[in-house]
Amino acid sequence: MIRNKLSVIDNEFSELIRIHRSYLINPFHFQTWKTQNGKHLLVLSNNIETPVSKTYLEATKEVLNFTTKQ
Repeated sequence: MIRNKLSVIDNEFSELIRIHRSYLINPFHFQTWKTQNGKHLLVLSNNIETPVSKTYLEATKEVLNFTTKQ
């Protein structure tokens, strides 16, 4: 368990991306996008679903498109 502010972890680990004020993810675990009732979700490895907030949606799309094209 990590006991620190999410913003501190976000600054220390550049490979993680912020997708919501409560979520950081490793983009290499990204599997697919999902939309449910107008909400955007990411499906990660092991079928873990995480929400993507409107604030971070465009930046998340850019990063995930870059990592999936490699």
